[in-house]
Amino acid sequence: MMMYKKFMLRAIEISLNDQNEVPVGCIVVHDGRIISEASNRVEKYNNSLLHAEMIAIYQATRKLNSKFLTDCIMFCTMEPCDMCKAAIRLSRIKEVIFGVYQNDLIKSKCTFIGGICEEKCKANINQFFLMRRNKI
Repeated sequence: MMMYKKFMLRAIEISLNDQNEVPVGCIVVHDGRIISEASNRVEKYNNSLLHAEMIAIYQATRKLNSKFLTDCIMFCTMEPCDMCKAAIRLSRIKEVIFGVYQNDLIKSKCTFIGGICEEKCKANINQFFLMRRNKI
């Protein structure tokens, strides 16, 4: 737990980098060392994708030269949103430690409609992975 506190305090420090951003800081730790750290850059670059977690994942994959971060632990000052959770899962981060719960702070009015041309989309994806497996 002491290690958790040390890394979370660093994430908190990073979260205060810019007064115009939601104060979220994130670090990725590998083998007990910080390999990436980031704060939100949504407002700075007018880009809703630039959450601290997304930037930290990108930096960590570059540092380790791997798309997977299986031996890494992420520390965030706030519970990751759904987008960041998906990126965390895709990058296979082992563990996420966060400070404050999000409690549905982000409400979306976006509608999702699925199943349009589903068979064609599915066939393309299946064909891609079939070809990948046959190359191995």
